Amino acid sequence: SNSSSGSNSSSGSNSSSGDIEPTTPVTPVEPSNILPENKFSSELPELYEGQLGSMEIGKHVLNYEVYNVSDNGYNNYIDALLEKGYTLLEDGTYSNGIYKVSVTFADNGNMNISLIAMQ
Repeated sequence: SNSSSGSNSSSGSNSSSGDIEPTTPVTPVEPSNILPENKFSSELPELYEGQLGSMEIGKHVLNYEVYNVSDNGYNNYIDALLEKGYTLLEDGTYSNGIYKVSVTFADNGNMNISLIAMQ
């Protein structure tokens, strides 16, 4: 509690001067999902970084290629998959019993996400 009260008093004067500056764009706090809306959207976690390169969608298949994803972004996406109820299978893919999801990540920041319906 001691440190918080200390930082409070100093940041109080700080933030007041910072609030006056209109040049700092702090407004977009909520990141937006870069994956486009489609019939499989509810089955996959949202991805908040990178650029969508290409997308293929079929009756039972969905494939995304995403560029400029950080290691952190990839790890967050895998965590989100697990939170959504997917489990890691022995072959390195993820399944929730209905869909099978494969996520590959390359050193250059290219990430590939594919979803296949398990019949």
